[in-house]
Amino acid sequence: MNEIRKKLPQKERFSTPIYLGATAGMRLLQMVKPERSQLLMEATRISLSSSGLSLQRCEIITGHEEGIDGWITVNFLQEILYDDDVDIPGKFPPKRKTYGAMDMGGASTQITFEVTEGTPIADPKDEANLRLFGHSYRIFSRSFTCFGINESHRRYLALLYAKSTPGVAISDPCGNAGRVSNVSVSWLFDSPCTQGLQSTTLAETSETVPIVGAWNETECSATIDELLSAEECNKYSNFCFNSSTVPPRIEGTSFIAFSIFYYAASELGLPSSVSEETFYEAALELCSRTYQTMSDLYAGKAGEKIEHVFCFEAFLIYKILRDNYGMGGEEFKLIEFRRKLPTPNGTDVGWALGFMINATNALPEDKPGPPMSSTLFSFLVFVFVGLSTCGSFMAYHSWILCRRRRVYAEYQRLNEPGVRNA
Repeated sequence: MNEIRKKLPQKERFSTPIYLGATAGMRLLQMVKPERSQLLMEATRISLSSSGLSLQRCEIITGHEEGIDGWITVNFLQEILYDDDVDIPGKFPPKRKTYGAMDMGGASTQITFEVTEGTPIADPKDEANLRLFGHSYRIFSRSFTCFGINESHRRYLALLYAKSTPGVAISDPCGNAGRVSNVSVSWLFDSPCTQGLQSTTLAETSETVPIVGAWNETECSATIDELLSAEECNKYSNFCFNSSTVPPRIEGTSFIAFSIFYYAASELGLPSSVSEETFYEAALELCSRTYQTMSDLYAGKAGEKIEHVFCFEAFLIYKILRDNYGMGGEEFKLIEFRRKLPTPNGTDVGWALGFMINATNALPEDKPGPPMSSTLFSFLVFVFVGLSTCGSFMAYHSWILCRRRRVYAEYQRLNEPGVRNA
C-alpha cells in the first residue's frame, strides 16, 4: 500500500478504488476456523479503509467466481470478447470461438470453458450465463478444492503416512532420490483436505516423521491415481476430484493453462504447447534426477519448498490433464502453458484482471454504438441553436403580449364610470 500511495498524487488517492478478493486458502480457513477468517477479513478491511484510498470490495470469492474471472482474463487479453480494430456501425463484431481457462493455485484448481446450449451441466452452481458486447456465453466453471499444488502435496504425504509403518521413515515414490526431510504430523492433518485421513491412523500430532525421496514411476503413478480417484477419496473426504462433473467441451476448444500449470511446464523446460508424450518424457527425466542434481540445477532459482515438489507437481498435472480432464492424445496439444499473453505490455494471466473487470463492469453487455460523425454533430448543434433561438423569441413575444393585455385591462378599468368619478 505504501508503494501504491507513493505513485498516486495526493489529490487522486481518495478517488482511487481498491478491490480485494481472497481465494481458496481463505475459503479453507473459513470452513475450519470461521471466526479467525472473519477477524482476518475485518482487519484487512480496516487496514485498507484507513489507507486513504477508496475501498470498494473486500471479500472471499467463490471458486466458481475465481474460475469465471480467469476465463474473462484469458479471453479479454486474447481480444476474443471485443476487438478495438473492429468498427461496424450499427452491428456487433461476429462472435468468436472462446478459449478455455485452467488455473491452479496453492489450495484449489479451476477449469472454465464455454459449452453449447444443449450440453447438460450436472451441478447448476457450475453454470454461468454471461452477455458481453452483444453476445451470450454459456459457461461451465468448476473449482476443485484441495487440489491446488500445496494441498495436493499435503494430502499425498498424508496418504503415504496412513500406509506407513510407525517408527519407519516414509518412502516418497514421487520424490527425487537422496531427498530427506522431516514433516510434523500436526501439519499433515491441520487442513480440511486431510482431516478425514487422520481417523485412519493412530497418529500422534506431536510426532515428526522422516520422508525419504525414492523415485519409482509405478508407485508414484499409482499413488497419484489414488489421490485423484473420486471413489477412493469419498472414503475419507468431501473434497474429491469428481471429473464426471466436467461436461463435454465444444470440439476444438483451446485452453490457456496458467499459474502452477505454467510453472510446471517451465520447470520441465517445455515450450508453451507440447504433445502428451513430450510432457510425460520430460517429467520422467526430471524425476529420475537425484536431489543433489536438482539442488545444483535450481540453485538461486527456486527455494527448497518448490524444488522438492517438482516431480510430484509434474506427474499430478500430467494426470489431471490427461485423465481427469480427458485431454490426452492430440487434445493435449490444445493446451497452451502461459504466464503472459502476447499483448503489447505482456500482461500476466490470472484471475485478478477478470475480477477487476467484473467488479467494475468494465465489459458492458452491449457494445456502445458507433461514434457520432462530425457532420451529424454539426447539424445537431445547428438545430439546437435554432430551436433555442426560436424558443427565446417566442418566450419574449409571449411576455410582450401578456404585458399589453395587462395594460389594456387596467386602461379599461380606469375608464369605467364609477372608477373615474371616484
